[in-house]
Amino acid sequence: MNNLAGSESSDTAPDVFSDNINKNALALCYLACGQWLVCFTGERQATRMRTRYLKAVLRQEVGYFDLHVSSTAEIITGVSNDSFVIQDVLSEKMPNFLMNVSTFIGCYIMAFVLLWRLAIVMFPFILLLVIPGVVYGKILIGISRKMKQEYSKAETIAEQAISSARTIYAFVGETKAIAAYSAALQLPLKLGLKQGMAKGLAVGSNAVIFAVWSFMSYYGSRLVMYHGSRGGNVFNAGACVMVGGLSFGAGLSNMKYFADACSAGERKSVALVGGSGSGKSTAIALLQRFYDPFGGEILVDGIPIDKLQLKWLRSQIGLVSQEPALFATTIMENILFGKETATMDEVVQAAKTSNAHNFISQFPQGYSTQVGERGVQLSGGQKQRIAIARAVIKSPRILLLDEATSALDTESERNVQGALDRAAVGRTTIIISHRLSTIRNVDVIAVVQDARTDKPSENVTTTPVSSSAIPIMKANNRTGSGTGGRRLSPVQISRSANSVAPSQVSISTEENAAMEEQRFSAPSFRRLLALNLPEWKQASFGCLGAILFGAVQPVYAFVLGSMISVFFLKDHDEIKEKIRIYSFFFLGLTFFSLIINVIQHYNFAYMGEHLTKRIRERMLSKILTFEVGWFDQDENSSGSICSRLTKDANVVRSVVGDRMALVVQTMSAVTIAWTMGLVIAWRLAIVMIAVQPVMIACYYTRSVLLRKYVQKSHQSTRRKQQARCRCRFQPPNHRRFLLSGTDPENARESPRGSAEREYPAIIVSPALGSALLGA
Repeated sequence: MNNLAGSESSDTAPDVFSDNINKNALALCYLACGQWLVCFTGERQATRMRTRYLKAVLRQEVGYFDLHVSSTAEIITGVSNDSFVIQDVLSEKMPNFLMNVSTFIGCYIMAFVLLWRLAIVMFPFILLLVIPGVVYGKILIGISRKMKQEYSKAETIAEQAISSARTIYAFVGETKAIAAYSAALQLPLKLGLKQGMAKGLAVGSNAVIFAVWSFMSYYGSRLVMYHGSRGGNVFNAGACVMVGGLSFGAGLSNMKYFADACSAGERKSVALVGGSGSGKSTAIALLQRFYDPFGGEILVDGIPIDKLQLKWLRSQIGLVSQEPALFATTIMENILFGKETATMDEVVQAAKTSNAHNFISQFPQGYSTQVGERGVQLSGGQKQRIAIARAVIKSPRILLLDEATSALDTESERNVQGALDRAAVGRTTIIISHRLSTIRNVDVIAVVQDARTDKPSENVTTTPVSSSAIPIMKANNRTGSGTGGRRLSPVQISRSANSVAPSQVSISTEENAAMEEQRFSAPSFRRLLALNLPEWKQASFGCLGAILFGAVQPVYAFVLGSMISVFFLKDHDEIKEKIRIYSFFFLGLTFFSLIINVIQHYNFAYMGEHLTKRIRERMLSKILTFEVGWFDQDENSSGSICSRLTKDANVVRSVVGDRMALVVQTMSAVTIAWTMGLVIAWRLAIVMIAVQPVMIACYYTRSVLLRKYVQKSHQSTRRKQQARCRCRFQPPNHRRFLLSGTDPENARESPRGSAEREYPAIIVSPALGSALLGA
């Protein structure tokens, strides 16, 4: 299409020219359809990879979380950000890479066809055109990776502060938490300044193209004067070399994304008692195959557990721990985590077995009551009984009770103990406890000392091996009375004030949310600039650099057009004189552009990084002033808040830093270009200016549709982030309930559906704009 627009043939019929334009416009529509197909494929691949990534994380043994994962924020970031990187590779970077490579090959072939001498001489200069891509790939990506690591540390501090808001409020630790968060943001700020400097050098080094044009104009003039070459062929061949070299460099810059995208007896109860650190909890961890023993073996029905299918083994085990891991959802869904296919009747029956049905029925929403993050809406005894219901709903053959009542008061312990006794009927039960009241009805008591068990009760025979859990597993030869004749003492259902707390909290939260909503003022760019007021000096230098850099492209276009006209002069002396002037002008643009870019990007990076730090600190400070009930809302989980804390700060930084620089630079370029166009050829300039609003409308429509798509995608993805965040406290618990095959699948569909519906409209707009540009 560019060839058509710059055609030198004066006898081209208007109809033929129009037909050629129409064909190219239709080709652009086909490319738009292909782009939609590629983006659709990338979205599907990214969704599938997110699900498989989360499944892979949940399949890891506990040692992986102990040694390789410092916080849950790291996993959430991996699932979200890494999958988006992969999606970006599949839907954008891969097509761009293929397009750039094919452009490089095609342009160089065309250059050899037009003027082989110039193509050969210009070939070494491709290395100069590739330098910006290499700089961007090596330096900037290295700094970005370090910034990501440092920000991850800061996000961990923020997540701990938000998830432990009650503790922080109780000990008046808000100031210390904010100070720790601020200190953690200091190193990313320094790295951001280095990144701004490196970005200025990388973008400024693109000005090497001006130096290449300087040499090409000199050598091209000699081809015109001494080899009889046509001025049009000289320019076209040189343009092909330039476009090909820049495309090659752009293709190399996409390569980095490829690297980022591409490591007891059956039905008997056994009590393990012993001092802290003696190995009781280790025995339970070994039984669940969170770890594999170095010596000895663990047998279930005479079969070593490492020979059993891991998912099946854990599906036969129910666990009730000292701190039940309830998720920020309803009571019913928490119970269903034990068995996803359970019916409502099974849920109610499990709740009755755990003595939880009565207090659940007293809630206004019943089984649909939200428990809050970590189950903060419930008392300790209520949480424990829901955890028991979750454990027994899948009818496990083995029930593990790890200090299930140690953190409860006397009344709650009585209720929970009754539920445990009822749940243990007909199951192999292993109990860890320090309280005599918990183990008074067990069949076997084994004392654990120094990772070994003393001789159990006299009716038990065991075969000791090196693993501390083996005596428990060998306690299946005992004869005597079973649990069938055990009498269960009646229990009283707790009717504490906590049972009505959810409705009170939710009402208070709604009222406060309404009041907060009324106090919120409309977003204002002026307010953002006010936050950046301490950096007004850097803002002034940055805007000056953007204005001057905006003038570079119009001046470059003018000099380039003037240089082309020189090739058609007849007087060789005049050609030499003017080419000398324009060659030095190109060299001057090279150094000028490099210096201006460094000034612009460094100063705007200084503004942006300080604003990001300030926004993050103020957001966390404000969050830690909210009442506790605010954190109990489903949309205010720690994972969701940390995600917003990061994204909102980055958006603000982008608006005041990058976008402000782009706006100032664009306004400068448009003003200078229009002025120069009206001075040089006002008739043509008026025609071109008149077309601009239509093109701007097309691309503005695309930006609006894209913004709506991103908002919908973020809303749809937030549920997934909350689901992932449920794994943060005790990753093994999530696996114990076998969520690795259910939770990710249920939360992944809506983002993909939203993307598939929005993408066609987003792609049509720029395609139409490109067609209008060609027309």
